[in-house]
Amino acid sequence: MNPVLVRVLLVGESRIGFSCLLERLQKGGCQCHFTASCVEGAHLVADSSFDLVLCSGQMDGSQDLISAVRGSNATLFRYVLVEDGCWWVPAVLQGEQCAGAPALWPSEFAKALDTMVREARTTANMQVMTARCAKK
Repeated sequence: MNPVLVRVLLVGESRIGFSCLLERLQKGGCQCHFTASCVEGAHLVADSSFDLVLCSGQMDGSQDLISAVRGSNATLFRYVLVEDGCWWVPAVLQGEQCAGAPALWPSEFAKALDTMVREARTTANMQVMTARCAKK
């Protein structure tokens, strides 16, 4: 059985901002896509299925992106600079808006990211197996 790839959309002004995460995601078996705008990201989410969307900073059209992810099975985190570094702020968790959910420091986010990728892969594998059983 071929491993199911976890689909990740990276939204930001530059791929360089995601370089550390990109390596981690690819090693974890993720298929990563990049776009430089939230508006284009919203269109991609509407046209394709993503498991995880990571958005850097306060970008124009971020509400469009959040709206596109709501109702899907995807999770969306925003990277926000703060005085002492940065936070990863959850905006949508598995399709549900989550205003007020606690932000994560980068080290916390790295662990959470590994968990999210593992869970997305497990869910996707279960869907594939269920579909194969239904065909028999």
